[in-house]
Amino acid sequence: MVSSLKNKKKKNIQEIENAFDRGESVLNMMKAGTEKAVTKTQKVNVNFPIWMIEAFDREVDRLAIDRQAVIKMLINDGLKQHGYETVV
Repeated sequence: MVSSLKNKKKKNIQEIENAFDRGESVLNMMKAGTEKAVTKTQKVNVNFPIWMIEAFDREVDRLAIDRQAVIKMLINDGLKQHGYETVV
């Protein structure tokens, strides 16, 4: 039973890959809600000085994205400058 399920999944994946390679839309071949996050996350609490929060908020207004996205972007940029590569 488990083997037949694995074969079915492989077949579905192969069908999707083939359709994609042919340039066809594959959205209708996907089940909504079955997406998996690529990156594992862990919640942390960080205290920032007021001047930093104000700087984040200026970037929020400029980029029209939320504060968490700004913070993640800036931290990611800083890590890249120090030689760390993101894994996605």
